[in-house]
Formats: sequence, C-alpha cells, structure tokens
Amino acid sequence: MSLLFGALFYLVIAMVFLRKLLKKFFPDIVVAITIAAVVLGTNLAYYSSREGTMSHLYSFFLFTVFIL
Repeated sequence: MSLLFGALFYLVIAMVFLRKLLKKFFPDIVVAITIAAVVLGTNLAYYSSREGTMSHLYSFFLFTVFIL
C-alpha cells in the first residue's frame, strides 16, 4: 500500500515540474490540456495506481527533473 502512495506522490510531483516547465513557453489552457493528455492518454495513471513497483513512473519523474 505504501508503494502506491509513493507512486502517486511521484506522479503529482512530476506533473508539478512538467507544469512549471510548460508554463515558461505556453499559455495556461495549453498547459492544462497537455497535462490532462499526459495523465489520461498514457499509461502513467495505470502505473501509478496499479503497478507502483514498475519503473515507468519513476523514469518519467526523473526525465521531468532533468529537463527542468
């Protein structure tokens, strides 16, 4: 159970970093649509809610940190 909370934590922090990065270049509506598309249109929601031990979510978090 704690692994799933950790995965959700990393998902939220990754979305915050992605939002911070996108706000430098795009208006707020584009940023909101992009973040919704990333969460709902990819497997990140699945990996953060069901497969918290897989490395996909943590890799996404690290990529957003490195890009920022």
